Amino acid sequence: YLILSAAGNSVFYFLPILLGVSIAKKLNLNPYVAAAIGAALMEPNFTGLASAEGAVTFAGIPVMVSDYSSSVLPIFGAVIMLYVVENLLKKYLPADVHIIFVPFLSLLIVVPLTILIFGPFGIYLGNALAAFISFIMGKSAILTGAIVAGIWLFVVVLGLHWAIMINNMALNGSDPLMGVLQGASWVVCGIAIGTFLKTKDTRLKEVAISGFIPAFLSGISEPILYGILFRYKRTLVISVISMAVCGALGGMIGVAATQLAGGIFTVFTYIPIINYIIVILVAIILPAVLIMIFGLGEEAE
Repeated sequence: YLILSAAGNSVFYFLPILLGVSIAKKLNLNPYVAAAIGAALMEPNFTGLASAEGAVTFAGIPVMVSDYSSSVLPIFGAVIMLYVVENLLKKYLPADVHIIFVPFLSLLIVVPLTILIFGPFGIYLGNALAAFISFIMGKSAILTGAIVAGIWLFVVVLGLHWAIMINNMALNGSDPLMGVLQGASWVVCGIAIGTFLKTKDTRLKEVAISGFIPAFLSGISEPILYGILFRYKRTLVISVISMAVCGALGGMIGVAATQLAGGIFTVFTYIPIINYIIVILVAIILPAVLIMIFGLGEEAE
C-alpha cells in the first residue's frame, strides 16, 4: 500500500519542484535552478528547523519554517523573483561567466528571499483563501456554489484552482468547495457527449470522444476546454450555465471531497456519495441536452 500510495502522492508532495520547472520553462529560465529552489523549501535540514529550540534566524532576520510540501503560491513568487534576478545577472555580468555565476548567485539570492518573504506570504494567502471560502460557504452554500462554479472554468485555465483546494484539504481534511465544484468536471463530459451527438463533423466527433475519455476516467478537462469550449462560443456559455447550476445544486444538497482527484474511480471518495451521484447526473445530462437544443454556435476565430 505504501509503495502504491507513494506513486499517487509524489506529484502533490513535490509540487513546488514540478511547478518550479514548469513555470521556469514558460518564462525561458533555467528550469534546474527553479527546481533547486523548490527542493530547498523541502530539504530535510531546513524543514528540521521547525522542531529546533528557540528562534530560527537568517542573518539576524526571523525565519518562519513551514511545511511547503504540496504548496503552490510560494514557488510562484520564487520563480517570478528568479526571473528578475536571472535577467539582471545576465545583463550586467560578462557572458563568459554566465554558466557559473548566474545559477550560483540566483540561488544565493532567491532561496533566502523565498523563505523570508514569499514562503510565509504564500502560506498566509493560501490559508486566507481557504478560510474565506469556508466562511462564505457557511453563509450561503447555494449562492457560493453557483458563483464560484460559474467562474471555475477560468480559474482552472489560470491554474489557480490547486492553491485553493490543496489548502482546504490540508486545513480541514476534506474540501467542501471541491465537492461542490467537481460537478464542473462532469459538465465537461456532458459537453463532449452533446457535441458528439450534435455535430456531423467527423474530426470534431473524434475530439469529443477522445476528450471525453480522460475527463470521465480521471477528471482531466483540458482536451475539451481547448478542443471545444474555446472554439465554439455557445458551448462556452452552456458550460458556464451548467457549472453554475451544478455548483448551486452541490451547495444545496451538500457534497464534500476527501481527496484531490476526479473521475469515475473516485466517486466513492465523495461524501455523501448519493448526493454526489445526483450532481454527476445533472452535470452530464444538462449540457448535453442544451447542446442538442441550441447547437454549438459559431466557431471562434
